[in-house]
Amino acid sequence: MCFYKGGTMLKRIMAFTIFFVIFFSIYGGMNYFVYTQLMNQFTLGGFIKLLIQLIFWLGGVSYVLGRLIRKFKYGFIVSYFGSIWMGILSISLFVLMIKEVLLYIINGYDYQINTIAFTLIPILSLVSITIAKKGPILKTIEIKYQKTMKNQLRIIHLSDIHLGLLTSKKWVNELVESCNGLEADLILITGDMVDDEYEKIKKFAPILKTLKAKVGVYAVSGNHEIYSGYEGFKRFCGDANIEVIDNKRIELEDITLIGVDDSSNRRGANANHQLKDLLTDSDSAKLHILLSHQPVKFREAVEAGIDLQLSGHTHRGQIPPLNFIVAIIFKYSYGVYRYKNSYIYTTSGTGTWGPPMRLFSNSELVKIEISQE
Repeated sequence: MCFYKGGTMLKRIMAFTIFFVIFFSIYGGMNYFVYTQLMNQFTLGGFIKLLIQLIFWLGGVSYVLGRLIRKFKYGFIVSYFGSIWMGILSISLFVLMIKEVLLYIINGYDYQINTIAFTLIPILSLVSITIAKKGPILKTIEIKYQKTMKNQLRIIHLSDIHLGLLTSKKWVNELVESCNGLEADLILITGDMVDDEYEKIKKFAPILKTLKAKVGVYAVSGNHEIYSGYEGFKRFCGDANIEVIDNKRIELEDITLIGVDDSSNRRGANANHQLKDLLTDSDSAKLHILLSHQPVKFREAVEAGIDLQLSGHTHRGQIPPLNFIVAIIFKYSYGVYRYKNSYIYTTSGTGTWGPPMRLFSNSELVKIEISQE
């Protein structure tokens, strides 16, 4: 799919329809698999079985239903339940798939393996909720370059904040306080900052406006800015005093900032030409930093003259089995990678999408210290 900013309402409807069909096909299959496993494991009476069926039906529709009725009094509760259910279902799928493999390999321990599996599901679910509630941890990265720099540069890298229905002002305030306490030169946001329409998230703009960076706060769009409405995203950033640099080049004292919108990552060879165009006549002696939501086309970016690419999008999977799927799909799924004398850092994200849960991953606030070698 390729959806560009300023696209028509028809394109947004098409995007939503495709997402809806894919989402419910996969999600429906997950619900059916876990439900079948549960029914096969336990002998349940008529009322209990009916109750479990009702819970699965409610869980299956509550996430989308919660978003549709978010304007109403109980929209938040329905959406929160749906999000937690989505996470529990994902963890259940992971555990039960491992269980099936173990049952195939090991004979004579069916009862023990099944008991352990169904005990692990609620435990891991509670652990994942607890990890997410702790908020982003501080991750520090140090990178040295041979290029001449007058001063050491401190960057805060944020991504995948996903401001939306389940976001609280308290959480955003704490994030801003953490960022400001690091006294950064630059705050760079690599997409998916917003996850809802402008009217639903505008209350967060005055809080983000208090972000402090000596040089400035810059952002590019991600796929969720396209889904939520690109013009609303730009308006929100204007309110928050965050400069959007989609497909732009910004010249600063020691560095050159380049930003690409998320749709650029889906245009194949055209994206490479676009980046080269953005770098035309740029001073190669300066440090070139690329903001790109998805951690793709890193080698092409290096060949074009990029020294550091900052990306997000993957969430490091957030919860299993997505942790492992993401690592297969994306070559640069999480962490620092080097090619020649350039680097890419893919963050696990500042917030969460969907389930407010994390397992085998953490939300993170990334501090990058850049100095001359």
